[in-house]
Amino acid sequence: MKHKYFFSMIIAFLIFNSPSHGLYKYIGEDSRFYLSELDNPIFTIQNDTTSKTKSESDRRKFYLTFNTGILEVIGLGFGYQYSDEWSFATKVSLASREQLAFSVSGLGVRAARFFSTSLPFNNINVQPTVVLLTRRGRSFHFGLNGFSFEIGIGNESIRKSELDFFWSLGGIISTIKKNKPLYSPSLKLGLNWNF
Repeated sequence: MKHKYFFSMIIAFLIFNSPSHGLYKYIGEDSRFYLSELDNPIFTIQNDTTSKTKSESDRRKFYLTFNTGILEVIGLGFGYQYSDEWSFATKVSLASREQLAFSVSGLGVRAARFFSTSLPFNNINVQPTVVLLTRRGRSFHFGLNGFSFEIGIGNESIRKSELDFFWSLGGIISTIKKNKPLYSPSLKLGLNWNF
């Protein structure tokens, strides 16, 4: 690899110091070189493929997630990192409502959009959840009992081979049969195991 870059530097030097103007452009990994004459010489080496491969190799493919927080007392999930910008996870959610612990349970899907920023958060996430179990005292009710929708901002790492702490802060609305809609702030703290 070092010989390839050294050879590229020599070619660039010769092109820029030759009487005829030319453009040297290296494309791909197959060691092919393209040389053309131009009035204004420009020297470029494209190494996008190498950097992309390195980025993809450092990025998690799948992850397990565990969190606790306000309303969602316990959240367990399995996720897939689609790209540097998007991740998706299916979750089992055990939540509290009206000061009754584990009174609501359901299945949710979490989608997160990642971006580069100097702010403390690096993603915006949404989590719609279908409520399949409710508890009132000692009485349990199975079936389609309601929905909840959560939106927030958070911070988490998408690097592979890391046990990563993450957080999310936002708001949630939930509707349960025979109950008024509940609006509440949401806070989640948890761990991701990226692999």
